[in-house]
Amino acid sequence: MKRFLVMTMMVVIIAISGYSQESNVKRHNFGIGISSSLSSSTNKFLKHIGNNTFEGNFGKIDKNFDLNLSFLYEYNVSKNITIGVAPTYRESRAEINYQYESSLFGETTETIYDIEVPLFVDYKFSVMEKNKLFAGVGFSGLFNINTDSEEIATKNTFSPYMLFRLGFDVYGKHRIQFLMQYRCNLSANTYYNGIDYNMFPHIQKEYFKVNTFDVGVNFFF
Repeated sequence: MKRFLVMTMMVVIIAISGYSQESNVKRHNFGIGISSSLSSSTNKFLKHIGNNTFEGNFGKIDKNFDLNLSFLYEYNVSKNITIGVAPTYRESRAEINYQYESSLFGETTETIYDIEVPLFVDYKFSVMEKNKLFAGVGFSGLFNINTDSEEIATKNTFSPYMLFRLGFDVYGKHRIQFLMQYRCNLSANTYYNGIDYNMFPHIQKEYFKVNTFDVGVNFFF
């Protein structure tokens, strides 16, 4: 028992010593961010173009707009390891033209509103005195608020994502962070959850997985 207490005290002393050596690390960080998904990564339900009931084009995105606003909290475990959470409001708007062969026969506008709660861990390393590169991974839950398009029969209320992060920090009076983030959808039927797949056997749920590549800027106070 005495040996166990001695070993426990030694572990505590070592941990306190390590913590004190990084006492100059700012532990708690708060910020805001803005980002957008690259247009080529946001086609939400058009992966079956040219292979539909009519043997023609099902649709084509004419214009696309994505806007993501985030509130950020980061906790620096050390100079190199950061854990964080970034509640995000995501709005996606697309204008879609429906075609049969080369003839336009309809168009619609779809807007989707979501709240996303990503949790992540980043590893950072210095490249210059006031600059750090970082890479990280995380998990995210996407919660649908509303969808104003009749083209989507139903949309999953909750959709899980894996996150892969890469970017760099610029330190000054305040820290500015430039972020690239790949979001991998883990759900096979995030969109068009209400399609009758027996009636349209060529349409598979996997067609509606939504993987996006986001780029953005974060500002920490």
